[in-house]
Order: sequence, then C-alpha cells, then structure tokens
Amino acid sequence: MKKLKFEYLKGSFFYSLPGILSIFLSLISIPIFLQLLSNTEFADYLMQHFILTFSIILNCNFGKIVCINISKKISEKDNYIYTVLILNIFTTILFSTLFFLALKQIITYFNIVNLNVLKGSSILFGLMISNFYLTLEGIYKGALKYKSLSLFNFLFYSFSMSFPALLLIIDRSEQTPFTISLIIKFLSVLIMTIYIFPKAINQLKISKQLIKDLKKLSGWITINTTVHQIYNYFDKYIIKAFFNNQLFIFYSISQQISSKIAVPLNAYNNIYIAKLSKNYKNKKAQEHLSNSLLTYALFMFFFILLFFPFLEQLLQLWLTSSYSKEYHNLLKIFFMIVMFSSLSNLLIDHYDINSRSKISSFYEICFMPIFFILAYYAIVNKNIYMFALSILSKDILLFLIRALNAKQEIFDKKIIFFSLFLSTLTCILSFYSIKYYYYSILFQLIVLIKILPIKKLIKFYKQN
Repeated sequence: MKKLKFEYLKGSFFYSLPGILSIFLSLISIPIFLQLLSNTEFADYLMQHFILTFSIILNCNFGKIVCINISKKISEKDNYIYTVLILNIFTTILFSTLFFLALKQIITYFNIVNLNVLKGSSILFGLMISNFYLTLEGIYKGALKYKSLSLFNFLFYSFSMSFPALLLIIDRSEQTPFTISLIIKFLSVLIMTIYIFPKAINQLKISKQLIKDLKKLSGWITINTTVHQIYNYFDKYIIKAFFNNQLFIFYSISQQISSKIAVPLNAYNNIYIAKLSKNYKNKKAQEHLSNSLLTYALFMFFFILLFFPFLEQLLQLWLTSSYSKEYHNLLKIFFMIVMFSSLSNLLIDHYDINSRSKISSFYEICFMPIFFILAYYAIVNKNIYMFALSILSKDILLFLIRALNAKQEIFDKKIIFFSLFLSTLTCILSFYSIKYYYYSILFQLIVLIKILPIKKLIKFYKQN
C-alpha cells in the first residue's frame, strides 16, 4: 500500500505553530502595551519593529535563492550554507550601514520629528540581525527543517515582540522594550547559526553555482521585493510621520491582528516553495498551483463564516476600555488585504521558481504611480481608510492580473474565481447589514457544496 504523505498539511502545521502561539501572546501583550505605555511610546515601539522589515530588501533575497538551491540539490547543502553565510556577513554589514546612514540623513534633513526614534544605533543592530536571520530562514526552509524553524520563528518574531510587555508589568526599568526585543532576536540568530553550520568546515568549498544564481536571480527578485515592501509598509511610515499616534496605533494594531490570519497560509507557502523547487515539472506545478489556490479560497470562505459575525464582540471583550470602532472596520478591510496578498504571494513564488520574476516585478511597478496618487489623497484628507482601501484595490487588481497571466496553468479556475468573488462580496455586505451577510454566506455555502471538487483535493493532499 502506498504511504500517505500529507507533507503540505504536516509541514504547514509545524510552520504555523509559532504563529499560533504568537496569536495567544498578542492577545496578552497588546492590551498591556495599550494600558502601560503612552500612545507615543507604543507607536515608537511599533515603528522600531516596522523599520526592521527593510532587511527583506537589504538581504537581496539570499534567503529565498539559497532555499531554492538547497531544495534542488540537497547533496550540496553544506557548501551552499558555507557560501551564503560568508557572503551574507559582508552584504549585511555593508547594506545595513548604508541604509541606516541614509535614513538618519532623511529624518534630519526633513526634520521628521515623529521618526526621531529611528536614528538610534539599536536600529542598525536590529537591521543586521534581521538581515542575517532571513538567510538562515531560507537555509532551514530549503532543508525542510520546519520543526526547528517553527521554534526559531516563534522566538525571533513573536516572542521577541511580545515578551517585553510582560516585563513591563514586573518593572518599568531603564531597558526599553525594544532593547529587550533585540537581545532575544540576537540569541535566536546565534543558536540558529550554531545549530545549522556544517561541522566538517575543512572540507567545505565556495559554491560557484550558488554565486552564479545569486547574481542571476537576486536583482529581479529584489526589485519585486522592494516594490512589495513599499506597498506593505509605506502607509505605516507615512501615517507615523504625518498623522497622530492614536491613528497610527489603530492602523498598526488592526494590521498586526489581521496578519495573524495569514499564519497558516504563509506556512503552507513555505512547503509550496520547497516542494516545487525540488522537482519542478509543468504539469506537476500546475496541479500544485491550482490546488493551492483552491485551498486559499476555501480558507477565506471559512474564516468569514466562523469569525465575522462575532468580530466586534470579540474585540470589545479583548480590548475593553481601549476598544474603538476603528479597529472593527479596519480589521475587515485588512482581512481582505491579507487574503488577496497571500494569493498573490503564491503566484509570485510560482513565477520565481520557474524564473519569471521579471513579469511579477513589471506588474508591481506599473501600478505604483496609481498607488502613490491614492496615498497622496489619503495624506491630504488625513484618512486612514483611504490608505487601507488603496492597498486593497492594489492587491485585488494585481492578483487578477497575475492569475489571468497564469490562467493556462490553473485548473478549476472558474470555481476558484467564483468562490473568491462571493467571499469578497460577503465582506463588503458585512459593512452594511448583517442580514445581507447571512444571505450571502448561505448562498456561497450551497454553491460550494455543489461545485467543489472535494475528492480531487483530498487525493492531492494524500499524495503530497
């Protein structure tokens, strides 16, 4: 009897564990931060963490490229690890320092007082740690060490950001929450490096193939990452710089909560990259892409079904006196952003794996002028909803363009698109009337029961 694999589901479960644990930590830490820190202190703390995401660009996608290479040729894993870590030490120091100096000059020249917190040397240290971590993360993904990586991801991302809140209860010492967070991140990187670094160091050699791939792929993938970074974080930098701290907190907390919804999808995506990089064949890739898109569409539907009716009550129970209607409205918008962004990320990775990164970057760049115009109107009108809606419109349009470009590679596309259309319609209706929401959900449930290829989906996961 053929052994059942379920690698997607098992891998997604382990990759999701840190995210699931982080949800519980956030449920505890966010109310504590809101109660014990002033709006300015908490806004600064969030901003310090947001700026570290620039390491995604500064890393030049070393992590993603080494992940793909290790997946393709596991026998060369040790040489790939040795090569990429040596190179990354130099690029991390160089690019992080140049970015930090440029950031300080911009803040000083334009006298952006609300961003003065980003001029501290701790930001430079945080950028270097985060840059190096992304490369280590790629190594672990390529080697399919998802159990170990799930633990390190939890420590580096979730625990490091939430644990300082617990220390605030015990003692408001001179050590800032961000300093404590950086110490935890540094220890995570140190342990991670020791654990993965090849033991037989004398037998290692620089991999010319990896260097060749880094030169070939790094540029276009990094352009795509840069554009993606602008879309994902430009709004927060602008709101922090030009809006008040209260609006920044509403916006950031809503976005942070919604990002937890994508935990299982991001985990699934890690397995998708590793599996297709290992054995890319057109027909096999089409099967993986189609079933993955269908899975994402179903996830979107069931989340709306289970959580939307009770969302406002749950937020009131959780945030108590800190609750505002802004959280509820922004969360629903950000949920749709997370879903379409996750769908787009799946297609982006599909393009990257089969060396079509240029196409994906081209789409992102073409939409950028429209995004900046919408952002300008949001600043002029001091309207955070305009920011959120501009990102949502961008994500929906880019997903549709990417999906239409790859339509020949997607099976069951009518079912996928119809399900996504109904889920989006249901989200929109929930802003107007709970009655219309229930009608839409009921209709979608009946349609999915009728047309969903459930047997084919189960067979796919049994084999993968």
